[in-house]
Amino acid sequence: MLIFVPIAQVGWAQASAGVAPAMRSRVAVRRTDLNPLDTTRRTLAFRVDVDNVGAAVWPASGEVGQRVPSVAFGYYSTRAGDRHRLEEQRIALPYSLAPGEHWSTAMVLDLDAQPLRQLPPGEYDLHVGLVLEGVAWFLDRGDAGVTIPVTIPPG
Repeated sequence: MLIFVPIAQVGWAQASAGVAPAMRSRVAVRRTDLNPLDTTRRTLAFRVDVDNVGAAVWPASGEVGQRVPSVAFGYYSTRAGDRHRLEEQRIALPYSLAPGEHWSTAMVLDLDAQPLRQLPPGEYDLHVGLVLEGVAWFLDRGDAGVTIPVTIPPG
């Protein structure tokens, strides 16, 4: 049985002094669609591995009530070198992750589907990490996350 301690009680407020103990993650992203000969595909496929190396359970949305924020995996895009977020997406965790636990998923970005279709061709950064819904991205509180350069070709 998992007992959810509000993340604020285990160090969220300490984020201004560095990474909050509750929000320490290890996220690894690996491209799985690297085929330079295939120019017809407008998708990017990745394998994502997430480890909870923090001090608190990350509650999944299906396991907590509305009053307890849940943690989700997500990404947001910016123009290369810019900080302004153009769009963001989430993938709900399938279960809560206790400290030391691991979760993996596949992530496929379709450049011809919304919301990416609305972005003009160019160079972008894809920022991949975790988010405490309704509160903040772990990246904004000092967690490293992963940044992937992405080129959106003319369509």
